[in-house]
Amino acid sequence: MSLNWNSKYGQMFLQTFFAYEGARAKSTNYSVLNGVLNAGDHVPIDLQRQPKLRGEARVDRKTVVVFADDRPNYDWGHLCRYILVDADSLEVYREIDATLPPIQNPSDDSTSFTLFHCVWQPNMVPSAAVPPPDIWRPRAKGRRYALLYSGWTNQRHLNDLEFMYRTLIDVYAYDPKDITVLNLDGTASWWSLPGDYKQVTPVLGTSWPGNSPTFTLKVDGPGSVPAFQQVIETLRHKLKAHDSLLFFATNHGYIPDTEVCLYAYDSIALAVSECCDELRKLPHIENLMVVLQPCYSGAFIAPILAHARAANIAIATASGPCTQSSVDDDPTFSRFAGRWISAMAGATPLGSPVLVGTGTTTPATVTAKQAFDYAQATVGADMPMFRTKGKGETMVLGTPLVTTSRLPLVLNTEEHAWWLALVHEGGAKLDQALERLDKIQLQAEISLSLLEATRRTAIEGAMREMSDLDKA
Repeated sequence: MSLNWNSKYGQMFLQTFFAYEGARAKSTNYSVLNGVLNAGDHVPIDLQRQPKLRGEARVDRKTVVVFADDRPNYDWGHLCRYILVDADSLEVYREIDATLPPIQNPSDDSTSFTLFHCVWQPNMVPSAAVPPPDIWRPRAKGRRYALLYSGWTNQRHLNDLEFMYRTLIDVYAYDPKDITVLNLDGTASWWSLPGDYKQVTPVLGTSWPGNSPTFTLKVDGPGSVPAFQQVIETLRHKLKAHDSLLFFATNHGYIPDTEVCLYAYDSIALAVSECCDELRKLPHIENLMVVLQPCYSGAFIAPILAHARAANIAIATASGPCTQSSVDDDPTFSRFAGRWISAMAGATPLGSPVLVGTGTTTPATVTAKQAFDYAQATVGADMPMFRTKGKGETMVLGTPLVTTSRLPLVLNTEEHAWWLALVHEGGAKLDQALERLDKIQLQAEISLSLLEATRRTAIEGAMREMSDLDKA
């Protein structure tokens, strides 16, 4: 049975219900269960992730269930309620305090919820793309690896992963083979979770809302605990002493019992203790950078600092151990993660330059602390946290190429997209690198009179010299 708000019963329901809610209705979204429950039925609560509510889920009379989202502009989990209304008297007879929305059967409309009172909803506003600034920071000591993770993915989380992936490839010249992406069901998809909280088949991402709309990331596996464990096992055999690892996680967090967890696709959760146990299996490395968007992600900080085996650690979280992370009115990207990535990229997803640091221009190299400061200053009162170990505060994802006397070109140190081809592909990509070099020369108003053979010799010589410096 679906309530007809224009009927006498529907009007009486609304009048009685909002008299009960009072001032709370000014900041709460309400959805009603399409089907009326009978005595003995269960409220459609996600009991797998909220086992403490198992004893409260059964109703003892004919009941209309209202789901109250008390913090609609925050990521899950956050405060919400299941309000049980006597279907005959229209009186509220019980509330169930919870932190997660209902999970419904997408093939049964009678078990879905319909939004009937909305004080906040996302408003994705299209914007015009602009050419991004030419920023390249390809150099680093050792190899650089990245693990990008999202278990229960909404559209903004998939956009976060794509933005992070593009930044690592296009700005920092990461080798794509060294980036692992774990997302939802193992595809570049997201859950459609509209106002009626009815989950449907994952939607395949086809249009990224940035300055180049085609998705480029390669998803390597699902956002599940077994897949996470397998990636850690693979990295355990790859990582060397001078290498670096970026662990970037977006999606949702919650507290099913006493321990904070990240959502996982096909299992209950990726708990703090489980995550840290896996990270502890990795060999000792130079740098570990951790960026966490989910609610309650601050709970990961102390255990990671205590157990991860890295000389330098930097951890940035969107929220504290007991707080949630909020959502923008235009939630195309996660509020904290989107801004953190923008700081590292030197530009928004649409290409507009961002100013990082205290100067009048963004520095050639952006540190972990500078990226956090930029994100923290622009996200409001979500209580982001930043903690480090060793030289974590000055840790970077990469630095600009430093030219030497062997390279007879005066190049802008932020313009070296061709370095990835030279370093990772070698001679097979050298022609493409030289084409890019021509473009850089034009931008810098440098004469193109050098012969290709001279340039080839100079570049290869510079590569050998840089390699010798790194080995030293």
